[in-house]
Amino acid sequence: MPLTRYYILENDTTTAGGIVQTTTNPIVFDVDGKKQSCIGDDVWCPACQSMGQIVPSGPRLSFSLGGAMPALNDDLCLCKCNPPPKLINSQKSFKEIIDDNRLAQYRQAQAQYRQAKLQNNLANTQANDDELPKFTVHFRRDDNYQGRYGFDWLRDEYIYPLVEVNSKKQKLFQGDTKRLIDEYQKFKSQSIKELNGVDSLSYTPAWLTLFVSTSPVGVSQVSLKLRIDSDETNPQPLTDNGITLSFECSQGLQVVTPTLSLGQALSQMTKQQIHFDDTILIQEGNKYSSKQESRTLIYHQSQNPIITITCTQSFKEIGYIKVFAQKGSTKKQVGLLCVYPNNKIQKAVIQPTFIVTIPNISVATHPMNYKTDIQKHLFSQALIQADALEPISVNLADKLIYAGNDTQKIPSLYHQKIDKFLQKYPQIKDANNQYSAYKYDGKQLMQDLVGLHRLLLSGIKEYADSKNYQKHTHLIFSDYAIAGFDSQLAGIAQKHEVTDDYNACQTDRVCNHWGNVCVLFNQSDTHTLIHELGHSFGLSHTFRDETGLRFSWGYTDNIMDYEHTENGDINPYKGNQWSLFKHHWDIMNNDNNLEWK
Repeated sequence: MPLTRYYILENDTTTAGGIVQTTTNPIVFDVDGKKQSCIGDDVWCPACQSMGQIVPSGPRLSFSLGGAMPALNDDLCLCKCNPPPKLINSQKSFKEIIDDNRLAQYRQAQAQYRQAKLQNNLANTQANDDELPKFTVHFRRDDNYQGRYGFDWLRDEYIYPLVEVNSKKQKLFQGDTKRLIDEYQKFKSQSIKELNGVDSLSYTPAWLTLFVSTSPVGVSQVSLKLRIDSDETNPQPLTDNGITLSFECSQGLQVVTPTLSLGQALSQMTKQQIHFDDTILIQEGNKYSSKQESRTLIYHQSQNPIITITCTQSFKEIGYIKVFAQKGSTKKQVGLLCVYPNNKIQKAVIQPTFIVTIPNISVATHPMNYKTDIQKHLFSQALIQADALEPISVNLADKLIYAGNDTQKIPSLYHQKIDKFLQKYPQIKDANNQYSAYKYDGKQLMQDLVGLHRLLLSGIKEYADSKNYQKHTHLIFSDYAIAGFDSQLAGIAQKHEVTDDYNACQTDRVCNHWGNVCVLFNQSDTHTLIHELGHSFGLSHTFRDETGLRFSWGYTDNIMDYEHTENGDINPYKGNQWSLFKHHWDIMNNDNNLEWK
C-alpha cells in the first residue's frame, strides 16, 4: 500500500511543541504565505531549551530543492530531547506518495544497514566494554568539622550564583573566578604536575593538612567523604559496570582501603542536581556581551566518610592521593587530593594575660578551654604548634601581678600611669549595682591597654628584654565590657597602618602589618578568641582580605568571616565557623612571631 508523506512548512510544530524556523534555502515554494522547509533547517525546542535541526527519517522520493531535500512529516528534530521529537504537518495539499516498489527498496536497504551495524558492534564489543564514562572524583570533609585538620576546596557557591545575597542569587567570591580557580590549582604560585593526568581543565583538587603520626599535637589520620561529579554536557547515569576506583598515595601517606568498586561508592551516596542560571561572556572581535545560560550540576555525594587517610612520615614536597578509574584494560586518573608539606613545623608562643580593674579579683572572663581550643580550632589547620604559656594576672586596682606561684607588687613608679588609665576608663555600675558595658573607644582602649601591659610585663624576668615581648603573641583577657554602636564589642587585634606591609601581603602573603597583641573584652566566646588570634597571625576579614581574595560578608563558615551579614542577617554557619582558606595557611606560616621547633 503506498505511503503518503506531507511537506513541512515554517512554523509547523513537533511532538514536543517545537517550532520550525524559516528556511534559508531561497529555492522553495510558499503555501498560504508560509515557506516550505528543508532538511537541515532549524527548529526551536522549548522542551529542552535548545535549537535543533531537521534530519530525515523514513522513506522519501529522490527530490531536491536547490540541493536540499524537502522536510516531511515524521522527520526528526535533532535537539537535546531523547528520543528526538517528530515533525507534524499543518497542510495536506502538497505531499509525496511513495509507491510499493520504492517502499520495498527502502526496507531492504534498512535491513542491510541493521546487519552491517550489528557486525560492527560485535567487532567493537571488547573496546566498548572497556570504555569509561566521563566523571571526576572529589574529596570532601566530614560535616562535623571543628578545625582539627586543614581542609579547603573550591565550593560551588564560591563560583556559581547559588546563594541569595541582597535578594539576588549570586556567587560568593567577589572577584575574577579564574583567579580563584587558579588559587586551588597551584601551590604557592607553582603549577601542580599531578593535576595533569585528570582529563578536565576545570578540575580543582581539595587541599588537606595533616601532622605526622609522631607529632605531639594535631591529627595524623582523617576520614573523608567522596563526591563524584558527572559530565554536565553528557550526563549519562553512573552505574557499577565493572569500574574500580583506586587510590595511589605519595610517600608518607596511606589510604586504609586503597581500592573499591564504583558500585560500592555509589551505594553510599545520594544523587543531587543543582539547577541555576549563569551569566557567560561572549567575545565578538573586541566587543564583549553577556547572556544567561541554564546549567545543571549533577553529582553523587556520600553522607558519611568512606576514605581514611593516614600520614605515616613527614614530606617536604606536596603530598598527594591520585584517584584512578579502571575498567578492563582502560585506566585513567579521575581525581586528586593535595596535602601540604609537613616536614618543618613552626611554633607559636602564646602569652595569656588577665587584666582586671576590680579589687580582689585575679581572673577576667575567658573561654574555659582556651589553651586546647586555639590548637584544635586554629593552629592545627596551618600546621603550627601552639605553646600556650601559664597566664599572668594583673590587677590594676590592687597594683598586683600574679605570675605562676609568685605575687608581685607593681613598682610605685608605675602607679601614676595606672591611676590615669583607671580615671580615663572607669568601671561604671548600673542601677542594679552591676558593672555594665560602656561606650569607650575600643581601639583607643586597646592601644592604651597594650601600652600599659607592655610596661608592666617588663618587670617580669622573662619580658625584661623587650625583644622577648615582641617574639610572643599576647592574648589579653580584659574585664571591660565595651558597648559598640549597635552591639557589644567582643574583641580587637592590634594593627599597624604601614603601606609596605600591605604590599607584601598582596604579593608574598607576608601580612605582618598585624601586630602581636589581641584583646578580648569580657568574653567567654571561643569563636571570638580564635577570630582575634587569626588577626594577630596576619588574617584579615574574608570580605576585606588584603590578598584580594574576597567573599560576600557573612555567608561563609570561615573563622575570619562575621557571624552576621552586612545587613544584619545571621550567618547560616553561625556556631560552626571553624574553616580557614588554603591561602590563610600560607599567611599564618609567614608570620614573624613564629619560631622553628
